[in-house]
Amino acid sequence: MEQTKNNGKEILYGIALAIILITSLIPQTAIYTRNENALLGIITNSIQALGYLLCLVKIVLSRKEYSINEIIFFCILFAVFLISGFNIQHKFFFLTAILLISTVGADAVSISKISLCIQSVILFVVVFLSQIGLLEDKIFNPETRSRHILGFNWITVAPILFFFICLLYIYIRSEKFKWYEAIVLELINYYFYHMTNTRMTFLLCSVVIIFFTVQSLWKGFFGYLKKLNWVYFIIPIVLVIVSIVAAYFYNPDNSIFLKANSILSGRLQLGHDALHYYKFPLFGQVIIWNGFGLSNDGIVDNYNYVDCSYLQIGMWYGAFVLILLIAIYMYGIYKSIKANNYWAVFVFLFVLVHSMTEPHLINVAVNAIVLLPLSDIRTIEDN
Repeated sequence: MEQTKNNGKEILYGIALAIILITSLIPQTAIYTRNENALLGIITNSIQALGYLLCLVKIVLSRKEYSINEIIFFCILFAVFLISGFNIQHKFFFLTAILLISTVGADAVSISKISLCIQSVILFVVVFLSQIGLLEDKIFNPETRSRHILGFNWITVAPILFFFICLLYIYIRSEKFKWYEAIVLELINYYFYHMTNTRMTFLLCSVVIIFFTVQSLWKGFFGYLKKLNWVYFIIPIVLVIVSIVAAYFYNPDNSIFLKANSILSGRLQLGHDALHYYKFPLFGQVIIWNGFGLSNDGIVDNYNYVDCSYLQIGMWYGAFVLILLIAIYMYGIYKSIKANNYWAVFVFLFVLVHSMTEPHLINVAVNAIVLLPLSDIRTIEDN
């Protein structure tokens, strides 16, 4: 009977997650961005509300399984997200906390499979439709740095979505991951780089593929890396500090800073300007981000978009939200080390590194891996 109840909650959560992912990704497509009829938005939001309602039902059904410490953490998480949402005038931001809380007790591999399936289908359907003319494929900077939007509302959505798909796939496969699968992933990665010229994501995705391929070919690779467990646990804090310090002390008169800013496509300068203007409020503030996208056809007078997740979250959602998110990822790394699951450890670390240059640390539509730290991560036995 108990097993039947658990299976029922897993199914309930799976349906909720599928609904939320689909309705979160649709608004990032060209057909949604270009649609002037509000009906599509109303339908999408209504269906998404059902997904969050199912998450809430799952939490209620699981209430007797939570420890006192978990309940205290849930209350803090919900309260911080609720206050932050009020301050940034995003009244439904607290729903993200509900999704995270409902993830507790769910199976990490099941979450990954659902996310991988939905994100992969949407990615490749949208890209395919854009290439046969059924969805808009606007080309930005065709004469200098040709970049296809591939049916989405931002140039970077397709390659970044594939980056997270790649991580999900590798996590699911884990010990079964083979070198020929890596070749296929790298070919797809190169295609998105060729079409969008998204350099940082392409390079990091290539590093991800090579890194895990080494483990698939040399089974003792992770064995050596286990000696650095304490390092992995503090890396999230180090990345946040480096991101903030680099932006805060950026100096265009310094040749090293200037070169780094050029390599990072101006991210240091933008982060520096925003950080000195907005600071880090405790519970967030209203910020209007202006970036190049399909909605404005790449024409912006006062571009101020900050790509670094740590800076954007800290300035926009507030310091407390950033601290909670880093704590969640650190908890995921800790649990993965305890479970001897170094595939999960390094998946989390690569997400955190990627977040230094991209704003998707908490964007569930693209980054479903943010759900894994609070889920049940399987134990891997040593061979």
